[in-house]
Amino acid sequence: MSNNQNHIIPLTSSDLLTAGAGREFILIGGKDGVGKTSALISIAMVVNGKVDNLDGCVIYNPGAKVYVLDTEHKFASVYRQFGASAPDNIIYYYCQTMDELLLAFGKVLETIKPGDWIMVESMARIWEHTQDLAYREVTGLSKAEFLAKRRSTEGRKGSPIPQPDHFWNIAKSAHDAEFLQVLVARDDINVAMTTILTRPPKESPTRSENIDRKELRLEFGIDSSLGGTPTLPYQPETLVLLDRVRGDVKASVLRDNNSALEDGRVEFWVPTKKSFGPEWMRNCRVAPDEE
Repeated sequence: MSNNQNHIIPLTSSDLLTAGAGREFILIGGKDGVGKTSALISIAMVVNGKVDNLDGCVIYNPGAKVYVLDTEHKFASVYRQFGASAPDNIIYYYCQTMDELLLAFGKVLETIKPGDWIMVESMARIWEHTQDLAYREVTGLSKAEFLAKRRSTEGRKGSPIPQPDHFWNIAKSAHDAEFLQVLVARDDINVAMTTILTRPPKESPTRSENIDRKELRLEFGIDSSLGGTPTLPYQPETLVLLDRVRGDVKASVLRDNNSALEDGRVEFWVPTKKSFGPEWMRNCRVAPDEE
């Protein structure tokens, strides 16, 4: 047995009620162009103290640094659109491969302090990079190169995944063990991630939807799937979907374990690109009433 057991200190009911709010771990899903990148920047804007009229809201570590891991190269252009409201607490990394992402992630972990933020865009692209890494490790070719060679030499028969067991061990190790589960385990830092919404595949005799994705859609009553690994939506404390309704953006909170409200599944409108962070605070991070 570990000697660390002697350092475990139990908490009483009073301790639990007076303990700090913990950390944020939020996943924002939505179709392209719905404002996911703006949502991240607007959260950083709140943390940076560039939003007024948030009295009574719980804000996690105001003034913290925000580390951005970007795989889509959209962040910088959207950031510039914020003008004078753009937060100055951001440290930005653009990562074009999984190797670059893990290198940047390692650098962030060397310098990040408790209460700081890591923002990731996007988890769907990271899952693609992870698979490309596995293709290269197994075959020496990128996914596109391998599939092109396979089509030209073998036709379309057989699995497109080379050495499936070895392939998925590499992919899951890079994605889960070296990245996502590290974020999950670091309960002293805040995390905000984005991913895309995709239509689920039509079920057929030869292809059916992943059971985790199907259960997620049934649980939350959505008609789309979230990009990334099938188990991704179960990792964050908070799950939010952005959608356009007659041209306007609406945020639907499907799960919120950090909410002090009786019902954390709320909806609110996001009228401008700068609005998500403040509106999320006002609607979802209201401090509990003290009796």
